[in-house]
Amino acid sequence: MADSSQGAGSPQQLVYWWEPRGDERVFDLAGWPEEALALVRASLDEDGMAHRWEAGTLVVDAAQREDAAALLDDVVAASMPRLDGDSDRTAYDLADWPDYEVEVLLGALEDGGILHEWTEDGELLVYEADEARVDELFERLDLRGPDPGIELDGEVLTDLLTNLFVAADKLSEDADDADAIIAAHNAILEVQQLAVPYGMNPDSWQVLVADAAELRRLIEAEAGGSEVRTGRPEDARGADAADADDDAADDGQDADNDGVELTGNAAIEAVAGRVSDRLRRLL
Repeated sequence: MADSSQGAGSPQQLVYWWEPRGDERVFDLAGWPEEALALVRASLDEDGMAHRWEAGTLVVDAAQREDAAALLDDVVAASMPRLDGDSDRTAYDLADWPDYEVEVLLGALEDGGILHEWTEDGELLVYEADEARVDELFERLDLRGPDPGIELDGEVLTDLLTNLFVAADKLSEDADDADAIIAAHNAILEVQQLAVPYGMNPDSWQVLVADAAELRRLIEAEAGGSEVRTGRPEDARGADAADADDDAADDGQDADNDGVELTGNAAIEAVAGRVSDRLRRLL
């Protein structure tokens, strides 16, 4: 089970994984440089958080998982390369953008090796030389910003989500089902334009839309013949989804594909399964 730092990682980014073990949570920090581990130790001591070390793993009580993850996230952020202050930079004001869209963009920036950082005011900074590449990402990923979207309810909304559920459920079993591919892609295009439906939890809806967008990306990439990888980092799925996985793990249930990098049809089937599961709970 992954937490916060990106599943695929990059040569410049620290990555950690956590897993439940009874009443404890075990964070795998294998490969972290000594200076980063020293910062973790100092932060733990400063916070007074009860913990212990087992080789390259940090062990805390289950109740401390979120606090430990937040501490590690701070260390990850501090380790990220910084932009040269003397170089020309471009700022994007994303302070009011939906969290799921920001997460999708950050994943694409990291996959593309585009150096970036955040200001305290919620502005994303990139080198001016990378501006055209970043603009292309906004367009390709169909990121819409704080626009609330189209309001839809009643039978029309139910029919749309049901169509997506049926298509995603079929794709979770057979990623080559042509009819399901078309139906899922068309439904996702509509779902991505919607405002949060009345009565639905905004966080749950955003996680569903993020997973649906990932499924669309995989379908389009497979159709184009390119190889796309996917994993299940917590930050890309939202806190409520990660907590649900945590609860399932506590009950002895394993979440599928946690921390596993998938490609091609396997990736489509895994993400389609996530979409259908979320829709099953919403419908």
